[in-house]
Amino acid sequence: MIVTTTLNTSIDKRYQLAGRIVDYEVQRVVSLTNTAGGKGLNCTRAIAAFGDAVTPTGFVGGFNGDYLCSLLAADGLTHDFVHAAAETRSCINILDADGASTEFLEPGAQISTEELAAFEEKFASIAKKADAITLNGSLPKGVPVNFYAKLIQTAHLYETPVLLDTSGDALLQALPAAPDFIKPNLDEISVLLEDSGENHALIQKIKAEKTIATCLAELAQLAAHVSEKFGIAYVALSLGKDGALLSVRAQNAAYYGKPPVIKAVNPVGSGDTMVGAFAHGLVHGLDPQDLLGCAIAAASANCLTEKTGSFEKSDFEAIQKDVQIEEVQCP
Repeated sequence: MIVTTTLNTSIDKRYQLAGRIVDYEVQRVVSLTNTAGGKGLNCTRAIAAFGDAVTPTGFVGGFNGDYLCSLLAADGLTHDFVHAAAETRSCINILDADGASTEFLEPGAQISTEELAAFEEKFASIAKKADAITLNGSLPKGVPVNFYAKLIQTAHLYETPVLLDTSGDALLQALPAAPDFIKPNLDEISVLLEDSGENHALIQKIKAEKTIATCLAELAQLAAHVSEKFGIAYVALSLGKDGALLSVRAQNAAYYGKPPVIKAVNPVGSGDTMVGAFAHGLVHGLDPQDLLGCAIAAASANCLTEKTGSFEKSDFEAIQKDVQIEEVQCP
């Protein structure tokens, strides 16, 4: 069983407009989609799409929390949340007729000391049984910035691997606990390695290049430096539409995966889908090349569906055949 963790859950509302947004005018919504949201729940749906047993945990609260659980049930997903007193937030994504998107993200409501303690107790129980755990997204109010580090340490007591997908201070504070997997982008890599002049020079060189293909060796070197600095087994450097680069510490190797060109319908949740695919692949013992190919194919397939954090098996299988994987040598 894979466990996903979303401490800052939300009801994600997707509003489709018939025209463009015009200031000071009433905006008519032509279609609305409500989804059980938060990065970990997108990740959950992706894992379920592979047919794996998966249980999401975290905090839900109030009427929105009950509604979120009902949305998961409608997707055939069981859950194991701590129910908080505060209402679960809503996040709104507005899309106009041209495909332009505007998001309104509410902050997470306050979590009490007692609720936090209840979650720590639940998490320790879950970690004993899980094959892998993902820690996804931002931290709500009342949750200390080093909380992910505590959860990683708890999971590692039971030798349960942890995939971490967060950003900012939550990421920086968690890295000393050595999660087994992280998925930073180039800007986050810059922050993680800012103490080194050599790394700064590499990053500037990469940013000056016009294509990813000309700087794969430098990207592999940066990912390897992060892996070594924090003791992380897998560092997946997210490159957006250009795919991803995976650094594998045990092999002292790196691999670049390039997706085929697709016509995206809804790219939201592709990064979360990628993390879910990595969790699936690690649990099933895929070798690094297959692991990376699986993750890129799933993230791309997610872009072909209206539903966030999900994909059709036929899309995944078709794309997987066209993902290009190559080993990258560091300079």
